[in-house]
Amino acid sequence: MTAIRPVALAGLLLAGCTVAPTAPPIIVPNVGGMWAGTWGGTPVTLLITDQRDDAPSGAGVYVGSWLLLGGQTPGLSGVMSYTTRGDHVSVNVHGRFATLAGRLALIVDSAAPDGAQQLLLTSIEPDQMVGSGTSKFSWGPQGPVELKRPPATR
Repeated sequence: MTAIRPVALAGLLLAGCTVAPTAPPIIVPNVGGMWAGTWGGTPVTLLITDQRDDAPSGAGVYVGSWLLLGGQTPGLSGVMSYTTRGDHVSVNVHGRFATLAGRLALIVDSAAPDGAQQLLLTSIEPDQMVGSGTSKFSWGPQGPVELKRPPATR
């Protein structure tokens, strides 16, 4: 009977573990710097201040919400600015690169004061990123996103 207790305890501990699928490493371009364009017809800027190789990817071994093994991908952080309800809003953003349908994508998340927002940029070129975006609040920007690097100033 006492031999069953350690096995039962180990089973309970492992029951909370999940293994998310892993993917091959992602090779990404340098997207740091200023980007400007539109989001659902609204002007938007995205300033990428930090691009790194260790953003959480969602892949790996988790106990509850804690990542134990694996699960890193190239990512970034920065600031996004836009106008909503006549007010200029700037929010911190965190992003991660992923492979979606065999193509490189960039997923950018913000925690705006009014709720969560996400950009899903599925076309990433050296001077242009295109995709779509959602806001979890009805007055926030929604729809197509097109960002370009502004021309260099001399």
